[in-house]
Amino acid sequence: MLTIKNAFERLMRLLRSIKPEQPLPVLLEPYLWKNMDEYSPASGEVLVKQGEKPKFAYFIIRGYIYVHLHDENGGKHVKRFYRENRIVAFLSFLELTNSPYTIVAGHDTLVSKIGIKEMTVIYDTWKGMKEFAQLVMMQYDEVKEGQHLKLLNMSADDRVREFYNLYPCMWPPLKARMDDEIAEYLQISARTLRRIRKR
Repeated sequence: MLTIKNAFERLMRLLRSIKPEQPLPVLLEPYLWKNMDEYSPASGEVLVKQGEKPKFAYFIIRGYIYVHLHDENGGKHVKRFYRENRIVAFLSFLELTNSPYTIVAGHDTLVSKIGIKEMTVIYDTWKGMKEFAQLVMMQYDEVKEGQHLKLLNMSADDRVREFYNLYPCMWPPLKARMDDEIAEYLQISARTLRRIRKR
């Protein structure tokens, strides 16, 4: 169960903001409160492995999560970063299919999580909630894709500055220990990342 009440309240505000014209079921909030568990993963812990079915969806209370995939040649591509107060789940969780991504916990991260069994109860109990969950996941994916494209259209210097504006939890860099992943996400070298950061 969530023990940090203000984090749970932030989650509920976020859910209500997704589709303000559609009120959430009255009993959804107490159900989530009862069925979401806090979890403190180890730094670098794999939460979901590419090619496997996700068992949980996550809400970040503190820290960050990043998402990557390996292509057919084994190349690693960092696709997303998520900071606190963000939901981390993809349609593969909703549809019980194999994840196209590996989802990894960052340094000093705390999440709340809910399992697919508990989510299925939500879908079966309240009409329209599965479609609502699909909307949440698709909107998040669209926002993240747009954010990434916007960064890549900036100069290398601006990419680095804007990245740390978006993810202040990853500063100072020695604490985050993520230079290779950030550089890959920004499509610059780790050396260039460190050089720009020193300015």
